[in-house]
Amino acid sequence: MEFPSRILCFFTMPDTNKLHALIHPCDYQDHQGDEKHRIRKMIQTNLCSRWQLASRKGKRMHGEGKVWNLPNLWCVEVENIDDNTLVWEEEPGVAETWQGSRNVWVVVDREDTWHELFPLPEPEKGNVRNCLADTTKHANLRTY
Repeated sequence: MEFPSRILCFFTMPDTNKLHALIHPCDYQDHQGDEKHRIRKMIQTNLCSRWQLASRKGKRMHGEGKVWNLPNLWCVEVENIDDNTLVWEEEPGVAETWQGSRNVWVVVDREDTWHELFPLPEPEKGNVRNCLADTTKHANLRTY
């Protein structure tokens, strides 16, 4: 995974009939500090990481002193989407403008990564026992 993105919609281009996706990508994580800082603040863990949605500064609106953020949206061919990644938003929804930052959380793929993060412990020799085979413990157990 290079940069996670929210997929907003799928569509076909009229001139090529190829399937495309409108995406809202994320920026680098550098704005949230280096890797040690992100780990210490729980912004980045083995299971998930926090990313900021890509945006650009808009103009001040109606004489307000506030600067609004505008989303950076991209059109990509579906073949260029690499992974299925679970992304959830802190503030769900599609917004034309916003102030401050909008963040998403990305969960690592369970099938590809969790087995490395949570390896099954090797059973100790001589310590493996089937409790159902212990007849003294289950003397009154009947099977039909």
